[in-house]
Amino acid sequence: MNQTLLTQEQAREMLSGIQEQMPVFDKYGTEVGTVKDIQYASFDSDILSKTLEFFRLPFEAQAHLIKRGYIQIDCGVLEHDRFATPDQIIRFRGGLRLNVAREELITD
Repeated sequence: MNQTLLTQEQAREMLSGIQEQMPVFDKYGTEVGTVKDIQYASFDSDILSKTLEFFRLPFEAQAHLIKRGYIQIDCGVLEHDRFATPDQIIRFRGGLRLNVAREELITD
């Protein structure tokens, strides 16, 4: 499935219905983890609302996520968290489905 860049309004709408602890599945139906954090696109970058895992990302990845908004996915204790932008998310009853494989998600 092709990713389509969403407008800021569409991205905000996509993220607005997401809750922490929702299960997240990749495009193959494999569970990636659960939603740990939701951040809307921001140009003033509220630094206090970011998680430690976010700051471990390269600066370019941080800038990309801040500009587009994102969900942070807790992948369990043995894996690093992953990050998905709104254009990678498809909502469905009972959780979130991504239009990418877990390996395509941003991670530290």
